[in-house]
Amino acid sequence: MARIENSQKHFSEANKIIQKALALDSKNTYILNVAAHIMAYSGNLIRALEIHKQINLIDPKYYPNLLGIGYINHILNQQDSAYNAYQKFEKHIPNTEVLQFNLCIVSLAMGKNQQALEHAKKEKDPFWNLYAMNLALFAVGDYQQANKLLKQFIDEGGETEQGNIARIYAFRGEINKSFEALFKAIDLNDPSLIALLNYPEFRKMHNDPRWQEIIRKMKFPNGHWLVKKLQLAQI
Repeated sequence: MARIENSQKHFSEANKIIQKALALDSKNTYILNVAAHIMAYSGNLIRALEIHKQINLIDPKYYPNLLGIGYINHILNQQDSAYNAYQKFEKHIPNTEVLQFNLCIVSLAMGKNQQALEHAKKEKDPFWNLYAMNLALFAVGDYQQANKLLKQFIDEGGETEQGNIARIYAFRGEINKSFEALFKAIDLNDPSLIALLNYPEFRKMHNDPRWQEIIRKMKFPNGHWLVKKLQLAQI
């Protein structure tokens, strides 16, 4: 229930529900993992990371926790920690969908473009492979192939992938196209935006008035790090 409320941007209700779950079983690793996601998508990144560390103390073998640690550290620009978390997960649960994609984007954030391309090639899920190859090929300078794959991604994704299309354009530095896709995603009430807007690719757009409009339209809680950043920019 908390996940569903959160995906609908009912952040306050999601928090109330997850707190009820925690009151019933405060040491349940699955409940805590959901709580960490709720905190992350509500923009409380530090609290989310604290919960992930708590899970690790309760059960170091609850390996899905490593994915959350990787995600939060990536957003916080602690890329070495993010990469290490994903690698630990791979050691215990290899061949997991999206894992190589995550290793790819963290490698890109570290400036290790060739390493990112190698991870992209290893991603076996067709959607995430196409997504990763889009980013990695552009990063290594193969613009012709990157443009070809971007067209394929847009053609196959259509209206449902506007948030991810915006992320690719942001990575490429095509800011106007990124904003165009973001506004389409907002109009479609794309639930993935609560996660996507946290990512480092969009940081170059944070001072643009259009970004400020996006954040206002999302109706994030006041404690969300993006809302706080917006408030500081307006002082």
